[in-house]
Amino acid sequence: MGTGGSWPLWSPPLIIIVFYLFMKIELKNIENSYKFFHPRLAIVVGSGKYGKDENFMTCSWNMPILEDVVGISIGKESYTFQLIEKYKEFSINILPFEKRELIYNLGTTSGKEINKVKEFNLKVIKGRKTDLPILEDCIAFLECKVIKEIDFDDVMLFAGKVLHAEYEKEFFNERTGYDKIKLPFHLRGNIFVKI
Repeated sequence: MGTGGSWPLWSPPLIIIVFYLFMKIELKNIENSYKFFHPRLAIVVGSGKYGKDENFMTCSWNMPILEDVVGISIGKESYTFQLIEKYKEFSINILPFEKRELIYNLGTTSGKEINKVKEFNLKVIKGRKTDLPILEDCIAFLECKVIKEIDFDDVMLFAGKVLHAEYEKEFFNERTGYDKIKLPFHLRGNIFVKI
């Protein structure tokens, strides 16, 4: 102890407190480990055929697998799963952050119960290389053919070969990516952050 009965600045109790402030904590519920990957880009998956069985669903569990192969994880109980299984194709639609309310609504309603195109007044166009439905208001889209499926009990991971991709020149640059617009990243529930 220093003079006057006080501990010096870097005393043992202070060192222990600082150590505990910066140490890592074990995750109590391992099923929450997926949250380490959030926030994640929220895309809209199109399924079915243009003018027939059109459906759109939000998906934040998505990833590039190779330069021209993308993956999406879809629940087997969903209408989107049924349509992708039926037609073996899906589209990926990228919307700006300003469309987060629509993105949320497309992810919290079921195409089994409502026609989302009518319910949310979606403007849909036909794919360029496929008959997939594409959201006209998207800033970029990909048309994909399923080349592999990996079964994870109640979820299917679909790997899709990109057959065609387009983007709005105003918002995307092939060298630098999205440098003029903010995208919606899903944090949890109806909370999105823009990055």
